[in-house]
Amino acid sequence: MRLTNLLMVAAALAAGTVLSAAAQPAADAPSPPPAARASADDFAALPVYPEVARLEAFLDDAAVFVEKARTFDRLHTRLADLLLARATALQKEGGAGEAEALVDDARKNLALARQAYELGLRRHPDNPSLQNYLGELLYDRFDEQQRAVELWLKAVAADAAHGRAHNNLGIHYFHVGQYGEGLKHLDAALALEPDNPDYLFNMAQMYLVHWPNIMTLRQWTAAETYAEAMRVSGKAAALAPGDFELVRDHALNFFAAERMNTKPDWKKAAKAWVAARKAARNQDEVFYTWMNEGRVWLRAQNGREAERCFLEAVALRPQSGLAQGLLTDARSLK
Repeated sequence: MRLTNLLMVAAALAAGTVLSAAAQPAADAPSPPPAARASADDFAALPVYPEVARLEAFLDDAAVFVEKARTFDRLHTRLADLLLARATALQKEGGAGEAEALVDDARKNLALARQAYELGLRRHPDNPSLQNYLGELLYDRFDEQQRAVELWLKAVAADAAHGRAHNNLGIHYFHVGQYGEGLKHLDAALALEPDNPDYLFNMAQMYLVHWPNIMTLRQWTAAETYAEAMRVSGKAAALAPGDFELVRDHALNFFAAERMNTKPDWKKAAKAWVAARKAARNQDEVFYTWMNEGRVWLRAQNGREAERCFLEAVALRPQSGLAQGLLTDARSLK
């Protein structure tokens, strides 16, 4: 799993910009379907869906089954997301009945993904990959954190080199305030896969969000903690330069310097926003990068560069009062 950048929302609000739909949760999305909160016993009692039963042909080979089940999971969770997004739109348009039907379809797709892993675990109960992936699904989609953590602990007990399960445990333990355990597992994940961009990103976020605790655990100063966070964040962005979320979040992390008693390097921050713009997937994200690069130059008291950025932003969204206002601020510095 990859964390959501917890600095992103604050930075976006400070900029007054609106995040793209892909970068922010839908506050008015339909409630999680009832089946997504069902217990393990409820699901065990369900008959195997025909779609899942087709996977039985691959059960004899655990590695092949894991690959098939993972593909099956991605397909059906993606379908569930699309159905929920459409249900949200219909709710806004007053189509409550249609929206409810789509939520039911989303529920079924999540149940299909869950059943696929549970089918595999009945044949291969000690397979760490199946344990890990089912844990992710339960944690993210069914709010069954306790069972997810149990599965991840079983995965690392069966295979101490399972980096993904260590990463997931690290995220969980930080979330619940067990920082020492969280750091132990994130360290293990990175020791196993030092060039995994997601693990690097997650570690950077823990350093920046939980920095007082990290300082105690690592015996670092705030400046040392920030420097290490930016090192791993920068490495993640360099390893995946086309991943907008990673490179955007690296650029956002520069804004954390001041609250960690460190002098920001605004020139490097501006370069990071240029890199993010190269990875942008749509005009909303391009606008977002121009706005934030402009903010960087404003913080650096460089009105000329800030003006250049906000002119680009205004060209994209002439109706944006915020962009117009920041353009005025930039010109006042010249």
